[in-house]
Amino acid sequence: MNLQNTNPGIQGVDNAFLQYRAILNQAGTATPTATVLRNTFGGIAPVPTIGRTSAGLYTLTWTNPVLVGNVFTSTEIEKGSTAVMADAVKTSTTVLTIGTWSIARAAVDLVGNLFLRIEVYPT
Repeated sequence: MNLQNTNPGIQGVDNAFLQYRAILNQAGTATPTATVLRNTFGGIAPVPTIGRTSAGLYTLTWTNPVLVGNVFTSTEIEKGSTAVMADAVKTSTTVLTIGTWSIARAAVDLVGNLFLRIEVYPT
């Protein structure tokens, strides 16, 4: 399977799918930082820029379109973090938006660790 042929926005990639795995960590109301565990987006786009829009709302932004095709995301929050729920949604071909909530479904900052996995499969 060649993503170059099936996904015109992703150039020069010859993998079955692309992966980005990271642990996001936030202290207080600061913008989270990422410890990248795996990034096969490689030459397409470097590590994304992380932003904090408001309490419990974050964006990962890549310089080139990497979220092209079928995008699968999963999140898991480490026990002891302020937030207890999280969701990651593809906002565009270059932006992934992450929301975190309390048990009462109120938006709250992560304040702890979140494991993020993104996989992009050809259409």
